[in-house]
Parts: sequence; C-alpha cells; structure tokens
Amino acid sequence: MHLVNEDPSEPINVIGASTGASPIVGIGHNGKVGWGITVSMVDTKDNFIEKFYHNGTYQYLGQAMTPRIREEIIEIKGQNPHVEKVIEVYICINIIIRLI
Repeated sequence: MHLVNEDPSEPINVIGASTGASPIVGIGHNGKVGWGITVSMVDTKDNFIEKFYHNGTYQYLGQAMTPRIREEIIEIKGQNPHVEKVIEVYICINIIIRLI
C-alpha cells in the first residue's frame, strides 16, 4: 500500500503493508521513521514494586541490596547521543512445575 496526500497542510507519504479492509499501514515507513506490529498474546512482562532508600539501596527479602547501575547510549542521527540510566535489581522467582 502506498498512501500519498499532497495537501501541504497535511502531507502524507507512507508505504507499507496492511491487513485486508484495514484503514491503517500496520507495517511500513515514511521518510523519517519505520514501524511494525506484533500480534501475540504471550505474557512477557512481570511488574514488581521495589522499595528504594535515600542511600541508593533497595529492599530484597528484608535485606538492603545495592542495585547495578549502567548506562545505555542511544545514537540519534544528527543529534547528540541520548544516555539512559538503567537500574538493575536482583529478583529470584521460584517456579514449581508439577508433572501430572
């Protein structure tokens, strides 16, 4: 699908793919960005609430733990890189599998 609107107030120039009878370009790109879709019902995320203290430690099983802090650098074309601070905490999850 190639969608072009030459109206200068709302210019559009998008190319990509879509499902039948869908009014959107689900997988595609324009002159500035590309995008895609994921169709999956898989649970890939678990949320935890961590209690951090003013000294930078966090609580895990009643003990004060020090998180690992690292920086990820995201390169941006034509701009200075963006530095994202990532704080990693230790979480142990016991999984019990019972065979029937």
